[in-house]
Amino acid sequence: MPVTQTILNTIQSYLVGTNLYQIVEIGAVKDWSPYNAVCEVMFTEDDSDHWKLGGTIRDQQGFRVISAFNFTKQAPPVVVSQLITVRDTIVPLFQQHAYLGGVAGVQGSRVKPGSMKISWMLVNGDDYLAHEFVVQVHQVYSVPIGAQGI
Repeated sequence: MPVTQTILNTIQSYLVGTNLYQIVEIGAVKDWSPYNAVCEVMFTEDDSDHWKLGGTIRDQQGFRVISAFNFTKQAPPVVVSQLITVRDTIVPLFQQHAYLGGVAGVQGSRVKPGSMKISWMLVNGDDYLAHEFVVQVHQVYSVPIGAQGI
């Protein structure tokens, strides 16, 4: 069976473990204003196909990781340095953990080519410099053969 929530929790755990953020949330942080370094992880891409006989399913999913740094409350060189440090730490982290630390059913993961972006965001009246990318994950699992005709 799919393990989407486990994948999301594992990605969050890796990001928390870097100690680079004041908060790392699945979904969204409701109020960014108390934080200078924010990270959100969201399930944003989903595809699935019946891969071969015997009920084998192949899912391809994308999990957006956005890191944002308060540009209004911090000096510009500090914010740029934070963004570069985070980028240089977390991108290789998700390129090297090809199986997300052994999560059952995950056959591979990587930073999705072409998904990295740097942008400005206005949140609660403050400007944030943000870096984002998608962690592309491939799951393979089998469903029981039965009355469903699989």
